[in-house]
Amino acid sequence: MSLWDLLFLFIILASAIALVVILVNLILRRTRTALRILITLASCLAIYFLIAAVSAISAPQRVLAMGQDRCFDELCFAVTGVKTAPSVGPSGREAKAAGQFYMVTVRMSSHARGRPQRELGVSASLIDSHGRTYRISQLGQNAYDSTNISNPSLTSVIMPGESQSSVQVFDVSANASGLSLVFGHSGLGMLILGDEDSALRKPAIIRLNPTSSPS
Repeated sequence: MSLWDLLFLFIILASAIALVVILVNLILRRTRTALRILITLASCLAIYFLIAAVSAISAPQRVLAMGQDRCFDELCFAVTGVKTAPSVGPSGREAKAAGQFYMVTVRMSSHARGRPQRELGVSASLIDSHGRTYRISQLGQNAYDSTNISNPSLTSVIMPGESQSSVQVFDVSANASGLSLVFGHSGLGMLILGDEDSALRKPAIIRLNPTSSPS
């Protein structure tokens, strides 16, 4: 747990205590005291979130290479391979891409020691040099999974010390270049000062080096 995590937990605890004190003062009809505490609490929270916003906006974007871990607590994700193909799926029932299918292999590894890990809020998308975003192609993913039934999702449960690989399929424009993968993640990290998952911070990106694959 980082210093920023501890600071965030302290603010949550202090805010909860302040709200209880405000409620007690209201019950005792000490309205002015309750109002002063409420104004102090609101001012402190405003300062915290202002600092968090400035810190997130000014932070440089993190650029990772293939094979390098992007971690959320004790569960880490890394791109270990990328292949492209015009179609995927079983022979005679292939799904054809509108542009080009990108099949990205993601390694999921747990650094936990005591209990299974799972990241329900994690997702993956691609962005190109023009800023265009590509989500998972449901058509391509279903076709790939139909011939690879053991392909786990990014939200699968990972046992302590275990690693699994998941292939994510994207339909990318034929003229796309400079592709990178971004792991999205929802949770309290979006509110924590200095956290890499802050909603205002540029997301960490993983540069892709694709290789072609036969259809």
